[in-house]
Amino acid sequence: MSVYLIDRLRKDPDWAYIFHDYNDEIVQLYSDAIKADFDWIDYCYTDDVQLLGVNNKVLKQFVANNLYTVMNAVGLEPIVDKVQNPCTWANKYTRPSTFQVSSKEKTSGLYLLGVVDQHIAADEWASFK
Repeated sequence: MSVYLIDRLRKDPDWAYIFHDYNDEIVQLYSDAIKADFDWIDYCYTDDVQLLGVNNKVLKQFVANNLYTVMNAVGLEPIVDKVQNPCTWANKYTRPSTFQVSSKEKTSGLYLLGVVDQHIAADEWASFK
């Protein structure tokens, strides 16, 4: 959502100047954010702590991958190197466009019962009892 919002604001003439005039500050915000994420990961995960195969090295790589993708998407030069996403299994939870919807969760007219045809002429109603 934030990438979409930033992209929209960047293209809006009333907001576009901000991305030019404050580019250094914006990049600094991303830098501060990744440092805070890395500090939090170090706090939560020491070198010997793992949770289902996730450790501090894997999480930092995941965060760096996400930062690279986001900065690239909003038109900024990424401040981290492009790295492979080590947690590809997480994509199905973080990318809503890839969610599968069961046919029972969708609205389908194929199994509606008792639906009235809206295109019946007024004189045809008299034949119904």
